[in-house]
Amino acid sequence: MIIASRDSVLSTTVKLEILKPIFIKKPTNLLQCPASKAVCKIMVISNTNMTYQCYKRGILIPSANKDLLVFNNIYNFDTGFYYPKVIGKCNFTLSDTVKLTINSTTIITLQPQAISKCKNTLVIFKITAIRPGKLSYQLKKGNTNLIG
Repeated sequence: MIIASRDSVLSTTVKLEILKPIFIKKPTNLLQCPASKAVCKIMVISNTNMTYQCYKRGILIPSANKDLLVFNNIYNFDTGFYYPKVIGKCNFTLSDTVKLTINSTTIITLQPQAISKCKNTLVIFKITAIRPGKLSYQLKKGNTNLIG
C-alpha cells in the first residue's frame, strides 16, 4: 500500500507469495522381500516448476530426479536411508527420511492348535503368517506333503 503525503492516495492491495514447495504426500518406510520391486513416491504442490533430487545416506543419487523412486530387484545393498529434496524457484524443501529394509523372514502370527476329533470328521487347522510379498503354504504330516 502506498500513501502519498499530500493527497492521501491508496494503491491496490497485492499478494506476496513465498514460492516454497509443499509436501502433500511424504514417502513412507518400506519393508520388502529380496528381488522384489520397491516404489517410493512423493506428491508436492508448488506454484513454480520443481526439480527433484534423491539422496541415500546424504549422497546424491544422480539418476533419481523424479517424484518417483523405483527399485527393481532390490537386494541388501539397496537397504538404507533415503530422502528426497524438492527444489522450487527460490528455495527447496526436504522430506522426511525413509528407511528401505530388506526382509526375508516370515513371521507366523497364528500357530495351528492341536485338535481332537472323531474319525471321518472335518478338521480345520488355522494358521496365519506375514511377510512382504507373496506367501505360500504347504501342509505336511511328518515329512509328507499333504494336498488340500
